[in-house]
Amino acid sequence: PTRRSSDLMTAAPSESLRPYFEFVVIIFVFPAIIYAALWFEPVGVVARVCKFLGATSYAIYILHCPVGLLVQDYLKELRGVSVEAYAPYGGVVLIALLLAVCWLLDKIYDTPVRRFLMSRLG
Repeated sequence: PTRRSSDLMTAAPSESLRPYFEFVVIIFVFPAIIYAALWFEPVGVVARVCKFLGATSYAIYILHCPVGLLVQDYLKELRGVSVEAYAPYGGVVLIALLLAVCWLLDKIYDTPVRRFLMSRLG
């Protein structure tokens, strides 16, 4: 069967190609993304989306694994169901809930604490 370019974004390279793939991505792709981002100034709705994602990114980074494991353990132990039974929709719901919770954490905890510390230190 023919492969579309979108297939390559979701396919993992074979074990024999993985070192070369990772080398190319680390040396060329990631720096190109960072360089392109240096010249991109979001405006309008895109700027608001970027601001929202930036505000929630650290909390998502910290919480996604423990929350995901809690959900996985809950489903497995108490319900006898594996998370694969809910894929991919369960993942989408988890991401949406994480975004909402992390946004609230930023508004009610992180921003006020940073503001307080800056007033004391600055």
